[in-house]
Amino acid sequence: MIIPTSFETASGSSPLVPCKASGDPPPSIRWTKDKKHLPSNFMVFSNGSLSMKLVKKKNEGSYICTASNDADKVSTTITVNVYGMFELK
Repeated sequence: MIIPTSFETASGSSPLVPCKASGDPPPSIRWTKDKKHLPSNFMVFSNGSLSMKLVKKKNEGSYICTASNDADKVSTTITVNVYGMFELK
């Protein structure tokens, strides 16, 4: 499984977090946040990447990428940190 262990992004951005796994049969990939369902503004693409649309500080936390097939199930955790955006005057 290939995934970063931590990820930092700006508030209001829309990052894409990769999660890749291989196996036979090919695994399906599922994401959760703090062991719950993902926020409604997030989605998982067919390649396993997590799309985080317009992140906010409240979206910080632990995200788990789980790859599973009939043979095995593996998970890894990524910590997402969201920093604020500042406006210069």
